[in-house]
Amino acid sequence: MYILETDIVVDEVMMSIDKISVVGARDIFKQVISSIHDTGYGISCIVNDELDLLGVITDGDIRRVILNNQRPLSSILLDNSIEFVSKNTITIESKTNIIEALYILQDARIWDAPVVKNNKLIGLLHLHAVVGHILKKVK
Repeated sequence: MYILETDIVVDEVMMSIDKISVVGARDIFKQVISSIHDTGYGISCIVNDELDLLGVITDGDIRRVILNNQRPLSSILLDNSIEFVSKNTITIESKTNIIEALYILQDARIWDAPVVKNNKLIGLLHLHAVVGHILKKVK
C-alpha cells in the first residue's frame, strides 16, 4: 500500500504557465476559445500585463455565453475576454500542501485551479496532474 507523502506542495505538481491557456484581458473572446482548444484543458486564465490573475473562463462559461447571448456569434467572438470572466475564481497558493489543495478542488467540485504566488499567475493545478504525480510515486 502506498502512503501519500504529505510534504508535496502544489508548485511541484502544477502545470507551468507556458503549458496552459493564458489570455490577456483585452484579447478577444475568440482567442480564449482558440487557446483552450490548443492546450486541451477546459480553462483559460485571464490576466493583465503584469500577470495578475483577473479570473478564468471555462468551457462551461463559453457554452453559457453562446446559449444566453441574443447577439450573433460573430459579434460575441470580438468582445474582450474580460467581459466573460468568472469573478469568484478559486486559486491555490504555490506552496500549499497537495492534500490541502485536493480538498480545495473537492470542496469546490472543480478539476482545475490557477496557482498564484504573490497574486501573480504561475501555473495551473489540474486534478489529472496530481493523480499522475501520485501514480508515478507508486510505481
